[in-house]
Amino acid sequence: MKDRPTGVTERELVRALADGWGLPVETLRYAPVGGGSYHWVVTSGPGEQWFVTVDDLDDKGWLGRTRPAVFAGLRAALDASVTLRHEIGLRFVAAPVPALDGQSLRPLGDAHAVAVFPFLHGTPGEWDKPLPAADLDELLAMLAALHSVDPAAVRLRRREAGVSWRDDLELALRELDRPWTGGPFAEPARELLAGSAGPARRGLDALDRWARAPAALENLVITHGEPHPGNIIRVAADGADGADGAGGAGGASPASGAIMLIDWDTVGLAPPERDLWMIATEAGDELRRYTELTGRPVDPAAIELYRVRWDLDDLSCFVRDLRAPHRRTPGTEHAWQALQTIITQITTHSIPALPPLVPLHQSPPHFQPARPALSTPPPLIPPQSRSSAHCRPRHCRPRHCRPPARRGNGHPPRPPRLPQVIRRGCRVHVVPCPFHVHGRGIHIV
Repeated sequence: MKDRPTGVTERELVRALADGWGLPVETLRYAPVGGGSYHWVVTSGPGEQWFVTVDDLDDKGWLGRTRPAVFAGLRAALDASVTLRHEIGLRFVAAPVPALDGQSLRPLGDAHAVAVFPFLHGTPGEWDKPLPAADLDELLAMLAALHSVDPAAVRLRRREAGVSWRDDLELALRELDRPWTGGPFAEPARELLAGSAGPARRGLDALDRWARAPAALENLVITHGEPHPGNIIRVAADGADGADGAGGAGGASPASGAIMLIDWDTVGLAPPERDLWMIATEAGDELRRYTELTGRPVDPAAIELYRVRWDLDDLSCFVRDLRAPHRRTPGTEHAWQALQTIITQITTHSIPALPPLVPLHQSPPHFQPARPALSTPPPLIPPQSRSSAHCRPRHCRPRHCRPPARRGNGHPPRPPRLPQVIRRGCRVHVVPCPFHVHGRGIHIV
């Protein structure tokens, strides 16, 4: 986030780090990067460097609708990452540093939470580039290992294939015939959504059909949620000791040159396709290899389901942001730009046929019929203006990004891809990260 959190001072943060983690802060530097969370780079002594994250408990819709629910969900996710790394022995899990009381997350006032992560040195994956074959094989093996862990080892709830701010999106679709008065981008957002209301409703209906046919309990595995190229870091030789804190204390450190999987706040129990759609190519070699490693067949329809869910989830967040009271700021301008990109994706990519897995006993919920737009939707930003909406490296702290499409051997090349959408916690980040300097300091959260 470019702006600092409202209601949190650096004095309060320094006190929280001292009380919670026993960190004697020597330097505290705000890192205005990413979206959805607030970040500081902290040093507490010679060679001791940390990456501190403060989360707004009102801005993580996929974890809950109340502050206590979001805090509990976020703590459960971070606790699970600690368990996976230190108890299960998955050395590729980039987990937070537990506080003195053993908790992975501590409250910071009434509306925020704070966590401490190691500061890693290494090379991040790139959003807009497919992983090399060797890295993809390594990532696939990591997912196979993760999915093989007994779900009872962690306390996680099931992640439904739902939309983070579904209610807000439904309300927006119902109110396309009246002015939106939240701010300068509210009316342009309404007119733009009016032109794509049909595909959005069809996508939501497809998710509804699947929601009535939950996966069998034995098909649920521990999923990361977003194992795309931007969420991996290849650890450098001099950074291998940092994955468990300064000096490597607290558990096994990754081998030099190993890949680490970061950003575990989306971890949850789900069918394996929740992870696999992000690494699948049209050739299907990765999915066949996954079946060889795990013995689990892959459902192609579920792969498509999670692709649809991703687009609609982004749509719900951007619409929610631009309907809310706002001013013209770099953040809302980025949100408007990203909304145009996701609308283009939804309207140009047809909703796949997702047959219900069980006979329908009742009609799925429907929305009111689409209403015509009151005026012509605003033109999309020209390609040269939208170039900054391409995904950035993971350490810029976005949450969401469609992983780059890849083609198998013998397939014709794809047409040029549209700019990608970047979001974390329903906030947009479309600018380069100042920490991306020669692949040196890579902070993780």
